[in-house]
Amino acid sequence: MKLVHITKDNLEECIKLYMDTFSKEPWNDVFESTDKIRSYFLNFMENNQYIE
Repeated sequence: MKLVHITKDNLEECIKLYMDTFSKEPWNDVFESTDKIRSYFLNFMENNQYIE
């Protein structure tokens, strides 16, 4: 497993991975758009606890 930091350069890839992961068992989430996920990641990255 390779760990990488979430950056604005790989944000779309992270969103896709998030959606692919959480749309399967056991979560079965349904995503209408990527807007909420993008906002979640951007807020996370702006948090002063996030280390880039």
